[in-house]
Amino acid sequence: MTAGGGSTKTANLPFTASNALTINGGTILDLGTTVKTVNLQGSVSIAGSLSFGSVTAKTVNVAGDLSGTGTITMSGAGLAHNLNLGGVNNAISVFILLPLQGVLSITTKSATSRFRNNNYQNLTIPVPEPKHCRAIPLLII
Repeated sequence: MTAGGGSTKTANLPFTASNALTINGGTILDLGTTVKTVNLQGSVSIAGSLSFGSVTAKTVNVAGDLSGTGTITMSGAGLAHNLNLGGVNNAISVFILLPLQGVLSITTKSATSRFRNNNYQNLTIPVPEPKHCRAIPLLII
C-alpha cells in the first residue's frame, strides 16, 4: 500500500495492510478523528508523515521493520496512542511523542533497534531476552 501524491490522505476507518506500507515524501497519512486500530503486517517506510491525530486515541501495530527519513507524530492532549513495533530494525528521522501522550511497545522478542526520543514516558520491552539500549536512557524497574 502506498500513500503518495504530496497531499494529506485521511484514514477514517480501521484498516489492515497485508503487505508493505510506504508513505511518500510530501504526503501525510492522517489516521483521522475516530478511535481505531491499524494493523500493518509488512514493513513500513515513511518518507512523508504518519499522524496519529489529536482527537481520539489510535493504535498502530507494525509487524515488520519501520524505517524512513520522515516523521511520526503521536500528539493530542492526554490521548493514549499506542505504537507497537514487531520488527527487528526500527528507525525514523523524526518521532514526535509529547510527554504523557502515548506508549511505544517493542513487541518482537528478537534483538531489536529503537529510535531516539527524549520524551518516552511509556516504553514497553519484552523480556526475558537482554536488551542493550545505546541510543536512549532507560530505567527498568
